[in-house]
Amino acid sequence: MPSIAVANKLDLPPIPAELLQLNVLERQLIARIVPFAKIVALPKGQQRAVHGAVVCVPSEVEQTVNCLPRPSSESQLLQVKLKRHIKFRGYQHFHTVNMHSVLAALAKLKAMHSEYKDILISDAATFEFLPDDDLDDTEEKQEVGVSEQDDQNVSTEEKDELRPGLTLDTCMQPLDIGQDLLSFGEGIFSIAPAQGKKPVGFFRIPKLEAMAFPVQFCTGQNTIDEAREVALSPSMYFNARLFCVDSRFAKDQSYLFFAQFVTETHMARNSMSIQLRKGKTCYERWT
Repeated sequence: MPSIAVANKLDLPPIPAELLQLNVLERQLIARIVPFAKIVALPKGQQRAVHGAVVCVPSEVEQTVNCLPRPSSESQLLQVKLKRHIKFRGYQHFHTVNMHSVLAALAKLKAMHSEYKDILISDAATFEFLPDDDLDDTEEKQEVGVSEQDDQNVSTEEKDELRPGLTLDTCMQPLDIGQDLLSFGEGIFSIAPAQGKKPVGFFRIPKLEAMAFPVQFCTGQNTIDEAREVALSPSMYFNARLFCVDSRFAKDQSYLFFAQFVTETHMARNSMSIQLRKGKTCYERWT
């Protein structure tokens, strides 16, 4: 049997609908291990490249999801920034999050994934709003007070400089125009699920690949460290994943750089072991 055959524990079930509709940030929220990488654009061609190492850090999924509010309807979205540390000004991802989709994805993973059986998510984490009449009155008062302060402190010329006629600074329409428009408002939640955690090694934690990419491995099986009938090297394994007819891995930018770094790390470790075997050791006799 060929090493890259599907029968060699390389088959994967189809991705459920609850996981398929998640965006990049929502996938990071439900991942038990978050892979951090500094991805930059190259000067020619604007192709993507990773700068530095890919660091895998355990994430507190329960604590992160429970701290986010639960909107009253499915149409309400949250603006969330994913950071390495909550005090950092920079962020890893900034997108709108649908909490109903996140909770549905976690419920599906708890039923299917082998590493999500002990996940406990609270449904009571929500904002306590005032009655509708009181809420409308308080919002009107706040808007009037803020507008009066702005009129006193900011002139019309300064307003034009701060807020131009067009919200966008280019004539080209962005991929997610709703995200660009919402990014000018307030009410942004900053989370750091991996804050205070130590990075883990790729080959020391079992099922690390399934916990870092639960959407691709919705059952937690047939990962790189799976015991197979025919041995499979990391480079051959990732080639089989990326060039497979199933494009779930090739479309994920984080998985591409994760596979690249794991392969390079494995090759470096093998070359180091060969050099150690070729070297000579000197023993001193103590008298």
